[in-house]
Amino acid sequence: KILATLSDKMSKKMNQPLEEWIKPENITMVIMGIELIKTTIVLGYNTYEEQDFACYYEHMQNILRGNLEYDKIGSRAGGLVYPALHTYILLFFYQYLSDDGMYFRPVQCFSAITYLGCVYLMIKITQLAFKKEPKRANILILHCFTWTIYNIAIVKLFNDLYCVFFSLLGVYLFQKSQNFAGVLMFSLSLGIKMSAC
Repeated sequence: KILATLSDKMSKKMNQPLEEWIKPENITMVIMGIELIKTTIVLGYNTYEEQDFACYYEHMQNILRGNLEYDKIGSRAGGLVYPALHTYILLFFYQYLSDDGMYFRPVQCFSAITYLGCVYLMIKITQLAFKKEPKRANILILHCFTWTIYNIAIVKLFNDLYCVFFSLLGVYLFQKSQNFAGVLMFSLSLGIKMSAC
């Protein structure tokens, strides 16, 4: 009986016109649902592509061996060119999530969660920006058609994702008139990548 009731409610919902699904009050749920499905697909079918991240781990091995002179921390791709917070995040990944660089899947899962956090913040920022005209925020549905961001954030594990997360959080806090916290988030973003702002 419960399943029949649930099925009936679902079929009524599914038969609603598209305009009902993309109402401003539903857009967050729709976009987050689509992004969650896409992220699950990316995690399920894409393996890690060794590129910058493996070199970052070589930098971490140098640091853990006691080399703290910034200009002497290197890898096969060159020296460490990112600020200190980038290094601390990678040390956390290296030591606690990837078992000293042996497993990349936990780091990819962490990146996927951070990516979904970025999408949520982007939706909230846009909704606050178009508070007087909420239907304009529906432009965000176009975000669901891109795959490039997944390649950067989850497959190749570039550090841009964490930089963007703190930048978006900073913008959101500024919109909420929490200026000190907003400045702090932008500072964290700059601590990951100097081209953050």
